[in-house]
Amino acid sequence: MSYSKATQRRAINMHVINGDNAEQIAAILKAEHPKITSNTIRTWLEKQDEATGTSPQEDRLLIESQARNSALKDAEISLTSIKIDTVKAFRSLKRQVFDEEGNLKVQFKSGEGAWNTFRGLMNDMEKMLEKERERLEPEEIAKGINRAIRKTAKLSKFLDSNPDVFRQFFQNLKLEITISKNLDIAFIEENSEREG
Repeated sequence: MSYSKATQRRAINMHVINGDNAEQIAAILKAEHPKITSNTIRTWLEKQDEATGTSPQEDRLLIESQARNSALKDAEISLTSIKIDTVKAFRSLKRQVFDEEGNLKVQFKSGEGAWNTFRGLMNDMEKMLEKERERLEPEEIAKGINRAIRKTAKLSKFLDSNPDVFRQFFQNLKLEITISKNLDIAFIEENSEREG
């Protein structure tokens, strides 16, 4: 059965803009077109547009990718701000609590109060570092480097003819990334002293 261009465009927009799949679109359009099927919708979604050279499915994937990248960028900016603010707060607190020689200059009402203050600060830092460790897995970084190598013709050719070198490189890379992700909160204090 033949459907109007307006119906096809509506179905395509429902997929590209709203993210509806073929079954959802068919269910909505059945009110006006009782014989429409999800296979018909799927055909429309797979057809390439002559002007853009992309299909509605590819357009939807592009929109999702752009939205995901934007969200990741926003999250990265937020995380960077939190890290900077945390280091600043730590440095400020350190100056108020310790004198030039590193001796405690603040008197807490009790040892329990001092311990709770310290524990709260360490918990906040640990949460921040945990989020940092979760951001990228060694395998993701290795895959990105692999793609970059494959796009570098001479390097790709060399590694194809020397598979043991390639395998050893990736084992070393994964090990280095894994080690670097086991961060210690001591780095905050070291950075604080350098900046202070």
